[in-house]
Amino acid sequence: MRPRLFALVPAFLLLGLMTAQAASAFSDVSNATLYKKEIEGLASLGVVSGNPDGTFRPLDPVNRAAMLKMLYKAANKTPDANQKGCFPDIGSGSWYESFVCDAVMHGYVQGYITDNSFRPAHPVTRAEALKMTLNVLHLPVPDDWNAGVIALGLNDVSSTQWFARYVLAGYQNHILPVVGQTGALFSPSEPLSRGEAAAYIWNALQGSSLSSSSSSVDVSSSSSSSSSSSGSVVVPPASSSSASSVASSSSSAYVMQLNFPFTDNRHFLGTDTASYRFHLSAPAVADITASLTAGQSGTVRCILYHLDANGISTEYYLGFQENASCYLRVAMSAGDYQLQLQPSNPDVNYTVTAQVGKGDGNDGFSQALSLSLGKTSVGVLAPNDLSDWYVFTVTTPKQMTVSLVSAQNPTCRILPSSDVSLPSFSGPTCNAAFVYPVGTYYVGIGHAAPRAERETYSISLH
Repeated sequence: MRPRLFALVPAFLLLGLMTAQAASAFSDVSNATLYKKEIEGLASLGVVSGNPDGTFRPLDPVNRAAMLKMLYKAANKTPDANQKGCFPDIGSGSWYESFVCDAVMHGYVQGYITDNSFRPAHPVTRAEALKMTLNVLHLPVPDDWNAGVIALGLNDVSSTQWFARYVLAGYQNHILPVVGQTGALFSPSEPLSRGEAAAYIWNALQGSSLSSSSSSVDVSSSSSSSSSSSGSVVVPPASSSSASSVASSSSSAYVMQLNFPFTDNRHFLGTDTASYRFHLSAPAVADITASLTAGQSGTVRCILYHLDANGISTEYYLGFQENASCYLRVAMSAGDYQLQLQPSNPDVNYTVTAQVGKGDGNDGFSQALSLSLGKTSVGVLAPNDLSDWYVFTVTTPKQMTVSLVSAQNPTCRILPSSDVSLPSFSGPTCNAAFVYPVGTYYVGIGHAAPRAERETYSISLH
């Protein structure tokens, strides 16, 4: 289930100037509210207002048009009323028409290239909102972001995805992290809540002064595929490769487009990532090995992302690292993928091989076993079996715990699917109670070192 569209009713949104009466505390914003300071701070500036019933509803999502209007108010900008008809789905004479069309004219936003639409009523994602915030407020965005993104350690932000530079800029401009953001996830495709939107804007205003320049930042589309980019790819010499280079971003990372299966031998540029993109027209099990060549020092990290149409991934797989190699065995469904490699030491040589393999029938999202509430499953990770996967669906919000018990200490990760709307940046973790929103969740059990040993575990949902 995808997030539903929300009606464009101005009185229902975080819009409008504050009146003296509305400047008082909102009835549903208390000292326990996660973004109380940010909400009340913006209310005092006249950037946000509540609903007719006196509530703010901090957990409700913000749509794309409403986010733009809030940012214009925060930046003290007045849209050009003569800007009209910029997208087929922008209603003529609507309250949001001048905001959207003025933002397009200045290059703050772009529409969806697939159908030339803006989708004003669609909930804005965290990645889209971050880009809007940086652009409308004229905050600096780095031209070289690969090393900085890697240093952030966010598992769901690849340095070659369109939003990576904006995530790094979010940290550099003190917009991120917001209250509640923990762990190694940014969740770029999550709908932004009203409270989070207030935190984005408040932090941006507090962290940096606004530029008086009227020029826009030169950026790629906030809603297009991650393959939309500019500049020339930097591809180190290859002794043997089936990969063909493609245009990449101005980051020093490099990306190659190729056909699966493949083998490639290259060297890393410093500690920048090397990424390989490929498309599968039919399901397959991939055995992937990335290794530093003999005589090279350090280790190599590998992550495989399954990309959606916007270049965002909620399905990704962390490689098993052992000595100077990284291993992945993944059951892949049809679609677009990106394999990302990153060394611990600079300027080292490596070999990567991705070939068709044979799994045990439980090696990825598409093969995940059902995990039922109140039941315990016993699993075995055979030698060189790198992971097992489980799935469960929540139909009514409920506090539960995913418990993993094992003498070998395997890893355990819970990945919310794209149909989950988390109320904050904090996500569920294994062996800890969490109030699970409605949606689908995948649990990955990763083999502990050494991978040649047989490991057993029990997993339950209670």
